[in-house]
Amino acid sequence: MARIRSSDIAAARDAWASDGHAPATIVRRLAVLSRVFNLARREWGMESLANPVESVSKPRVANARNRRVTQDEIEALCAATGSVELGVFIRLAVETAMRRGELCNLRWEHVDLRACTAHLPHTKNGAARTVPLSTRAISALRGLPRRIDGRVFGLKPDSVSQAFDRACQRAGLSGLHFHDLRHEATSRLADLLQAHELAKVTGHKDMRMVLRYYHPHASDLAKKLG
Repeated sequence: MARIRSSDIAAARDAWASDGHAPATIVRRLAVLSRVFNLARREWGMESLANPVESVSKPRVANARNRRVTQDEIEALCAATGSVELGVFIRLAVETAMRRGELCNLRWEHVDLRACTAHLPHTKNGAARTVPLSTRAISALRGLPRRIDGRVFGLKPDSVSQAFDRACQRAGLSGLHFHDLRHEATSRLADLLQAHELAKVTGHKDMRMVLRYYHPHASDLAKKLG
């Protein structure tokens, strides 16, 4: 590690870019390398070790997606899946803004159909949260057969993405990724909730991410000041 220089890191960065990796992917890889060097310095007894990643410029990440998903597209996808379970999975994603992994890990013991909530004890950012369930989300869940193992879905993250892509092809939809359902759900919820409420539902810790979806009309804000 002591022999690695910033020029080595820069060469790796350029090689990843030449291989066609997205800027966000390269930035994440550099962040992992940076954490390794910092960990070695703090905990592995290598106090004099420099972090060469800190001297390397990062590619600009400008690959935010603004793809909106219509209700007609949702219906077409659910019909194209040929799977009741995946159809409910898709409907839950667009109704709750849950992440793919959060839905895969959802258990019936954490779902309260009477209170219209789903508790997520383990999330991507490490903070548990409870998600409100809309009438359509409740209806979709009620139509799902109960599994013996207590899980709501028997799907794995990778299989969800693959099946979703196949459904898109059958439905004739292009430029659509599963994560776009979370974006769509957040955009819809932003019309109903205030920014701090929206963050509680989606699990965003960075309010800047939440404000991408929150666009209240000035006239509506004026009525609140009223």
